[in-house]
Amino acid sequence: MTSNISSLKHNVLRLVKSPLSLFLLVICSIGFFQAARFGAASLDYYLVKNIIDDWQNTLNNTDKADYARANKAIAEAQTSHPSHPLYRDLQGQLLEWAAIKKFSDPQGALIEAKNYYLNAIKLRPAWPVSYASLTFIKWRLGEFDDEMKFYLEQANKFGPLKSEVHVLYVELGLALYAANHPFYLNLQPQIKQRISYGMRNNQSRERVLASIRSLNQYDTACRWMKSFDPYVHKQMLGCPS
Repeated sequence: MTSNISSLKHNVLRLVKSPLSLFLLVICSIGFFQAARFGAASLDYYLVKNIIDDWQNTLNNTDKADYARANKAIAEAQTSHPSHPLYRDLQGQLLEWAAIKKFSDPQGALIEAKNYYLNAIKLRPAWPVSYASLTFIKWRLGEFDDEMKFYLEQANKFGPLKSEVHVLYVELGLALYAANHPFYLNLQPQIKQRISYGMRNNQSRERVLASIRSLNQYDTACRWMKSFDPYVHKQMLGCPS
C-alpha cells in the first residue's frame, strides 16, 4: 500500500514538473470550472423559465415568493454567464411580470424590462421573441408610435412561425380591433394568418383561445376563420356552420 502511494505521488510530481503536462492540467481545470458554471446557469435558467411559462400559459395567481425565487435564480445565471442573450431576455420577462402583478413600480419595471430586451437584441439581433416582448412593453406603456411599429415589423419578419409572435398578434390585434384603435391597421394584414397559425401551434393555442374569449372576440374569430381556415373554424374553435 505504501509503495503504491509513493508511486502515485511520484507520477503526479512528474506530471507537474512537465511544462506540457502542467499546461494541459490547467486547461482541463479551467474547462471543468467553466462547464460547472454554465451548467449551474442553465439550471437557474430553466427554473425561471418554468415558473414564467406556468404563469403565462395558465395565468396562475403566482405570489411574491415565486417572483423572488425566480429573480434570485436569474441573477445567479447572469453572474455565471453575463453575455448570454437568453438570460437578458428572461430578466426582462421577470420585470414585466413584476409590473403586471404590481410586485414593484409598474412604470419603472417596464422601462427596465425594455432595456433588458434591447440588450438581448444587441447580442442576438434576429431573435423575434425579444422584438415581440418589446412590442408588448410599448403596448403596456401606451406608446403607439413608430418605435412600436418597428418592433412589431421585426417580430413578424424574423418569427413567421414563432408561437410568441402568434400570441402577440392575436392579443394585441384583437384588443385594438375591439377598441377601434388606429394602430390596428399595422396588424390587420397578418391577423387572420396569426390566428390560424396560433391555433394550430400547440405552444400558443391555449393563450390564443384565452385571448379570443377574454376579449369577447369569438364571433369575430369565427367569421374570419370561416373562409380563411375552415379546419380551425370548425374543428378547433368549434364555430357554428
